Amino acid sequence: MTIVADNDIPWLQPVGRDAIWTDWQVIYRDVIIIGPGNEYLATFNLSEFDLSNTESYEALKQLLIEAATQFD
Repeated sequence: MTIVADNDIPWLQPVGRDAIWTDWQVIYRDVIIIGPGNEYLATFNLSEFDLSNTESYEALKQLLIEAATQFD
């Protein structure tokens, strides 16, 4: 069993010469928000902002809503 088994949402996995982890400076527990063309929009780190904290939860929720609606 792997850490990503049975997940519906894929983890960021660079393929071939793509250096997304390096280019976007991804660290452990980062939520990377991308646009419809896979362009980087924002990063939200779950170690820094615990989702059990209402303010952190709402901040991530707002980032996701903004990302989803800015391309309508």
